[in-house]
Amino acid sequence: MPKKKEILSGIRGIHIESRLFYSPRSKVLPYVDIRIAKQEDHDDLAKVFNNQSEMKTDVNGEYFIAEMIAGQNEFNKALVAQVKDKAVGLMAITKEEDINMLHQCFKLDAYDNLLKPDFMDAVRKRREDIRQEKLKEEEEKRKEELKKLKEETIVFPLI
Repeated sequence: MPKKKEILSGIRGIHIESRLFYSPRSKVLPYVDIRIAKQEDHDDLAKVFNNQSEMKTDVNGEYFIAEMIAGQNEFNKALVAQVKDKAVGLMAITKEEDINMLHQCFKLDAYDNLLKPDFMDAVRKRREDIRQEKLKEEEEKRKEELKKLKEETIVFPLI
């Protein structure tokens, strides 16, 4: 019996020939609370950022997380994911989006570039029209070159 099947044979309720296994989330992952961030979360979050993010506190300032949390208002909010009594994740949300920065950082085509669908449809139509015009110009240029080549070709009569 292979080692994997030996392990499974000791588990009650699992048939050795099973191909699909189910485990409830509560058995695998801890329960996560989501709440508004508080400045006291800074120490836990700084460790998370320094260990798992490209945004290091030494580059952005030692207290940039605390400053972001303190700067919450009606347009900017910070949410914390908390397991037991420890902050393990942070999400900053804003109504003041910088679309140009988002376009530089992310590929947004799948999300209509964050534009209204009607406007994005018009942009796509215009792009297609421009592409068709370029193809037509290239084809005309190619035909002109062939015409010149044909005119330059000297035909020798057969003797």
